[in-house]
Amino acid sequence: MQNLFLPQGVCDAIDRISRQFIWGSPPSHWVDWNTISLPRSNGGLGIRPTREASVALHGKHVWSVIHDPTKLWVQIQKDKYLKGDWIFHHRDYAGCFYTWTSIKKLAMILQPGFSYRIGQGFVSMWYDVGQPRGLLLLYLIMSTFQILI
Repeated sequence: MQNLFLPQGVCDAIDRISRQFIWGSPPSHWVDWNTISLPRSNGGLGIRPTREASVALHGKHVWSVIHDPTKLWVQIQKDKYLKGDWIFHHRDYAGCFYTWTSIKKLAMILQPGFSYRIGQGFVSMWYDVGQPRGLLLLYLIMSTFQILI
């Protein structure tokens, strides 16, 4: 499950087997599945649905591709499929391994949770001296002042 993105039917079958184990046969539903799948701190048993567990495991792979470029498997995958590109730039690769296809699917699912950040994330484009023209705010004030004169 860590290397292959499971189809929804397989996830449903695993969840069904888990429910049969918990409730027994014949099933006696004293507590619904949504309550059981809550974290223990919220009164549940902490059993995660299979789809959530699969997304979490693949999310670790997406994180490694972004943040651990020294890992051998990341270097191989990036050289073969990304070719210097960013993982969130979607491309369809014909004939690639199912593991990479799974990582790309998860990257598209997780993309809204990622954002671009410069440095530590505390950079202001108005007051940053690293701008090509110096302080952008000062440049705008000076250009406005020149227009008025």
